[in-house]
Amino acid sequence: MQSNHKVLTVFGLVILFILYCCFYTVDQRYVAMEKFLGRVKLSSNNRPIIKYPGLQMKLPIVTSAVLFDTRLQTLGSSPEWIPTKEQKFVYVDYFVKWRIKDFYKFYLATDNQSARVIELLKPKVSDSLKAEFGKKSLEEVVSEDRANIMLKIREALILKAQNLGIEIVDMRIKRIDLPEKVRESVYNRMSTKRQKVANAHRYEGQKKSEELKAEADFNSKRIIAEANKKAEIMRGDADAKAASIYSQSYGRDPEFYQFYRSLSAYDTVFNNNNNILVLAPDSEFFKYFNKQK
Repeated sequence: MQSNHKVLTVFGLVILFILYCCFYTVDQRYVAMEKFLGRVKLSSNNRPIIKYPGLQMKLPIVTSAVLFDTRLQTLGSSPEWIPTKEQKFVYVDYFVKWRIKDFYKFYLATDNQSARVIELLKPKVSDSLKAEFGKKSLEEVVSEDRANIMLKIREALILKAQNLGIEIVDMRIKRIDLPEKVRESVYNRMSTKRQKVANAHRYEGQKKSEELKAEADFNSKRIIAEANKKAEIMRGDADAKAASIYSQSYGRDPEFYQFYRSLSAYDTVFNNNNNILVLAPDSEFFKYFNKQK
């Protein structure tokens, strides 16, 4: 009985070991590519079989798994001296963000070794920097053209990195330093250039301002002239209508019209304390003033 119990225990342990060897876990940050007897297992379309995060099954002993990091990774390096179009060197510090895109191609190119990636990718970055900086002057690479330079280098790296099975997500130039002996002269030239541009913009602004002021003055004078013209026309029309009304009134009752006009004259004269009249009492002006009923 005791011997049978030992046999069952050993058999159970063997079964557990076999089951343990038949399963493996892929972390959520990785994917796995299986190898059979040291060779990559290929599917019917001649592509490797990729296992995604979770519990996976395999044949024990003869099957192994290679894990690939799917996270975004950074290629950093020590700054380099890069020549410009005038063969003047600048000190360039940069970094590249990349991730694995084609796992099988990446495995064939680098054997899934990070050190190999740096060894292969760094010269490509350096060549792209030299090619792009070689088209630019010293002033251009330290000015606002840097963003355009980074974009073109990234586009060149995307093509160069395809044979490595990786995707270039971003490329950034952190710092561009000038040699000490040319730094001051370059900055002075840049300052002079910016001053010329600023003066040109200032001149254009003043010119535009004068044009707008002249146009505004012309429009205001034109509007005032048109308003005065309309006012004169309306005033003439009103005077004509008033004269017509006066004429009609005079024609209907001349005596009343003369009396009304005399009252208006009295009101105008006697309401102004500064008026001085030297008239005879029997003057025509006092015709209705002295008239008895």
